[in-house]
Amino acid sequence: MIRFAASPDRHRYAFVQVLPVIYPQFSMYVPQLTALATLFIINVSGCVEQKYQGITGAPDGNAEMLSVGNGDRDAIEHVEGSFLELVEQPNRVVLVDFWGPHCGPCLHLAPELEQIVQKYPEQVSVVKVDVESSANSELALFFGVHAIPEMRIFVDGQSIGAIHGYVSAAGISQQLKPAIALLSDGSES
Repeated sequence: MIRFAASPDRHRYAFVQVLPVIYPQFSMYVPQLTALATLFIINVSGCVEQKYQGITGAPDGNAEMLSVGNGDRDAIEHVEGSFLELVEQPNRVVLVDFWGPHCGPCLHLAPELEQIVQKYPEQVSVVKVDVESSANSELALFFGVHAIPEMRIFVDGQSIGAIHGYVSAAGISQQLKPAIALLSDGSES
């Protein structure tokens, strides 16, 4: 678990006490600044201290899995299904892409994910979850997705990492290597 090096109270003090000194026009807003600083520190602390979680208790939603076509390795098939069914795949790393159809970076990420499916057809499954769909809004909330695109790496139904924003296929591959190694170490024992 990651924690702040300094205490949040110290940051709140700096925000509320130093800002009005630097900018005197803010001195009349000290009560509001205190509330804002408290809210900001709580939110930032929650994000930084977030511990990845598994799918236990997660609401179900609609998702689609990308897979390599049966006869043609270059053809990508889109298989729709239940989020929980698609993520609970034994002996596979599951990369869940939380995306939206109106998100430019999400649309640019799609070909990169197809490259990942082609590169690791036996080890990695890519599951796409449209967070703009009403059926999936609770799912995004459950996993704490605040901005898209965001990808989560699952092994045996447990989220072990996250990738935020647009990342190239090479960058995603680099992030997946430890999970693939973990999977191959577990299957040998």
